[in-house]
Amino acid sequence: MPGPIQISLEREPSYFAAGRREGGRHYTICAREVSSGSVVAMGSRAVHEVFVNGEPRRVGFLGQLRIAPAHRRFGRFLLQKGFEFLQRTCASDESPFDITTIVASNAVARNTLEKALPGFPVFTAIERVMTMLLPVRRHLLRVRAQTDFSGVAGGNDPRLQFAPVHANPEARVHGVPGASVARWDQRTFKQAVVRGYSPLLRHMRWVSRLPRSGAPVPMAYLTSFRVDDDDARLCSALLDEALAAAKQETDCRWLTLALPLRHPMTSLVLRRYRPHVYESILYAVHSRSTVVPLDGRMAQVEVSLL
Repeated sequence: MPGPIQISLEREPSYFAAGRREGGRHYTICAREVSSGSVVAMGSRAVHEVFVNGEPRRVGFLGQLRIAPAHRRFGRFLLQKGFEFLQRTCASDESPFDITTIVASNAVARNTLEKALPGFPVFTAIERVMTMLLPVRRHLLRVRAQTDFSGVAGGNDPRLQFAPVHANPEARVHGVPGASVARWDQRTFKQAVVRGYSPLLRHMRWVSRLPRSGAPVPMAYLTSFRVDDDDARLCSALLDEALAAAKQETDCRWLTLALPLRHPMTSLVLRRYRPHVYESILYAVHSRSTVVPLDGRMAQVEVSLL
């Protein structure tokens, strides 16, 4: 992923072991160069059970779309064949559309996919999503004794479009009365690795305590975020609790939280925690003949599943 911080998204020690955690049904397509056998492009589709218009549905998440730089001149052909293959994996008990995200600053991908070129599916924008890396080091608060919030956290919030139906058993639940969130450290099977910095960030890396090039980013994901009545004090207390626990229990330096731009708590998180931020656009991906039956409720997709 290009940008001021260049990131590679990796699946060590096993791509397929990581895939099993990314959905009960998981499909991957690879394109290989005939002469060398090298993989030059890939994409995946993972099916999750989430809420759609308040009802549990199976929805495909499209992700990991990559084309090697030397083969991007064949990009349109590779994308068309990839989408055709992944479309054939759709089962009758799944929604008539998939979802995906594209980083807002990725003008090349957006210009290509938003045009609905012949042979391509339609990408319909649903929501602008803010992915925020909250710094753990700023919160050295004492962690209170934990209550069992296993019945509260886990996403189960039909008010939110694409919220997971089931809790993730690997996540560590944090809570305060009226709010809960789960921390999921995925580094044992999925890593975001720094591959380079812009000249300015390279000189400022020590000041910002950014990882060295080639090192995985020491972060965990915050999932199943829920604050009753969108109460700002509850939100602050909850995130302080999660950050303090991460400081005490792990070597994580960031917790990643993704919220819609229009979420009532997004401005608070940006102001209070001053996170590193990147903006993405959430799309419904569907055929030209498909009507996407969404009722307008706020979409809160779990960034840890993408």
